[in-house]
Amino acid sequence: MKLGTIVQNLQQTAILRGADGRARTLAAVCEAAGTLPLHDVLSLVRMTGALPELLERLRETVDRVPGFALDDADWSAPLPNPSKILGVAFNNRELMKKAHRDPGVPNYFLKPPSALLG
Repeated sequence: MKLGTIVQNLQQTAILRGADGRARTLAAVCEAAGTLPLHDVLSLVRMTGALPELLERLRETVDRVPGFALDDADWSAPLPNPSKILGVAFNNRELMKKAHRDPGVPNYFLKPPSALLG
């Protein structure tokens, strides 16, 4: 199961992708699982801290809810309004070796929330 946020009917909508690769809205999976209604990824993250079994319940339910294809999905940031962004520079190890001494551990960097485009 994977989490994401897409724009659907001009609104940001949290989705869960099942084993079949199709998406379901988080709200629909919550309803089918008989849990509290959740509408965004941040709410899900917060609730799994208080109710660790919630994520497993959603994982068991996601493939029983009818899904839709993501071929033409208009993707948004998973958390549309983060307070901060912590990045890990794993993507260009060869450049890092040429430009600097390889520290042997990943480099971290911060980005402002305004850096998100979608």
